[in-house]
Amino acid sequence: MLHEIDIKKAYDMVSWRFLEMTLKEFGFHPIMINWIMICVSTPYFTVSVNGEDHGYFPSRRGLRQGDSLSPYLFTIIMEVFTLILKKKVSESNSFKYHWKCRDRKITNLFFVDDLLLFCYGTGASNLSWTWKRFLELREYLRNHIVSKTGSGKSTYIWHDYWHPSGIYGNYITCRMRIAEGFNDQSSVENLRVNGAICWPPNWVVLFPGLLEQPICNGDQNEEDTILWKDNKGKP
Repeated sequence: MLHEIDIKKAYDMVSWRFLEMTLKEFGFHPIMINWIMICVSTPYFTVSVNGEDHGYFPSRRGLRQGDSLSPYLFTIIMEVFTLILKKKVSESNSFKYHWKCRDRKITNLFFVDDLLLFCYGTGASNLSWTWKRFLELREYLRNHIVSKTGSGKSTYIWHDYWHPSGIYGNYITCRMRIAEGFNDQSSVENLRVNGAICWPPNWVVLFPGLLEQPICNGDQNEEDTILWKDNKGKP
């Protein structure tokens, strides 16, 4: 059985911090990693309105389509997905390879943002199994990636795991964020007042856990970094 998946805004959604961490884990030289991250993170963009350019603004994530370097970087990102999928397959007693993929143990192929998943088309190895494993990968990764907050500029309040209370986007609603002047891209830096993290008082009443310190609180003069948390919960 073949499942075709079109990854929505694949290049636009790439996390720079995850990319940097992946390059380090794959053994790239620190100097090369620095060159790559400069190329990825320093460009500024402008918007053309009625033929006139307006403003320059930076990006905070994603790879630029049309850049000759981007396809290679995206391939490296997707290799992490492939390794995790193969690990899940090796641990499963019910998964069966498609008969044409069995010898080479092929589970997936991808080209640009199109992903193909292969499995044997029986009740024991079908859409249900594939999608369950696919969705499990997201939670599996999220539980092991911890943001160490330095300046707080590149750690998203709602989407990153940086606080013992968990991923705030799971229970602080969009309506609550907007009412307090935040947006979907607000960073930890936006919470700081004179260096201290200050939550809206009514949120503290609803969620007392907000008063706890971040999981990894670094020097505010340093950049935020990503840490990999082991099975014992230690970064």
